[in-house]
Amino acid sequence: MYFTTYISSPADLKRCVSTQRIKEVLIEPELCARLGRLTLDAALKLALDSRSLGLKPVLVWDILMTETLREEVCRRLEGMQLDIFEEVRVHDLGAAYWIQNNRPGLQLQLLAEAGCNNLDALAGWCAYFGPKLKRLVLAPELPKKKVLSYIKATPVPCEVLGAGPIQIFYSPRPILSSHGFKSEHADHTWIHSQLQAKEDPLCAFSAVENLHGTFLYHERDLYVLDDLQELEQAGLGAALIDLRHLSQKPDSAENIELYTSAPPAPWPRPIISAQQLSLNWDRIRSHLQTTAVSKDNELLGELISYQKDEYCAFRALRDFDETCKFAIITPQGSRLVCSQLVWRNLAGEKQNLCKAGRVYWTSWIPGAVPKSVLIDTFTS
Repeated sequence: MYFTTYISSPADLKRCVSTQRIKEVLIEPELCARLGRLTLDAALKLALDSRSLGLKPVLVWDILMTETLREEVCRRLEGMQLDIFEEVRVHDLGAAYWIQNNRPGLQLQLLAEAGCNNLDALAGWCAYFGPKLKRLVLAPELPKKKVLSYIKATPVPCEVLGAGPIQIFYSPRPILSSHGFKSEHADHTWIHSQLQAKEDPLCAFSAVENLHGTFLYHERDLYVLDDLQELEQAGLGAALIDLRHLSQKPDSAENIELYTSAPPAPWPRPIISAQQLSLNWDRIRSHLQTTAVSKDNELLGELISYQKDEYCAFRALRDFDETCKFAIITPQGSRLVCSQLVWRNLAGEKQNLCKAGRVYWTSWIPGAVPKSVLIDTFTS
């Protein structure tokens, strides 16, 4: 296993060369990458310099396209020396089809982030693209057990997000500017903002608008750099460390050397583990005014209130009884074991069976905070 990261400047390239576990770099032209800022010429120059320094340059072509936009992008890419790149990272299958037919020497990395998270779909794309497909980039919300099964079952190497922001929403429409938000940057095509969830004013999502649309990100970054050993032993191909939101422009990989070392440096932003993200994925969508709750069998409830040294109050998400082997997972990903808990209703009456949708309280659990989730470790 090795690490991969985005670069956008010669300084980024120099940092990556100095680390031993960075073997490839992701290069984003504004034309075809969701968060790209580079001109085509600048992207080609970085790719050429990367190859000369022994790194594999990968072209990021991850925008979703209408037919009109696809024709325009392909027309402009037609004259580029794309063979400077070794692989192309695609999300839109129209881009993959164009590469397959017009640049047969280039290999593909498929972003399997949405719409094809089941093994049958992934196996289908592996069979369709054959030896041309060199990597599957898995969705960040997949639980560890499922990632392990995909690594073992798919014929091509898999990649996970090791550390970085989690995109939870995309629209091709300019949502921020249409609601009066304005750019505070010299590049007026980019707007950055913090949006509060109506259901939870303390929950702030990062939003970005550019030429390709509007993107919304989870309030916490995914961080699994301290939990990659089992995945690596199973055959994980690569882990992405995304530092674009932590870097000063024009850079995209500031301090990459700190996070590829062993042990990695502490992450500078609030984090969430892959397990916590998986358990809470439906709750994240609820902040976007949906009514979904997690369907994961091990998820029992969500902590909604507490008083230190006195109580923790939970909203039950499914029926459970006192025989469960309880544990708490905090928003930071910490696991608190608390196998023996006595449950009471709001009247203070002891309950042997807790019903979904109702609120129950138990004794105070040190370390548990609102948005922590209650799980049954017997099923996990």
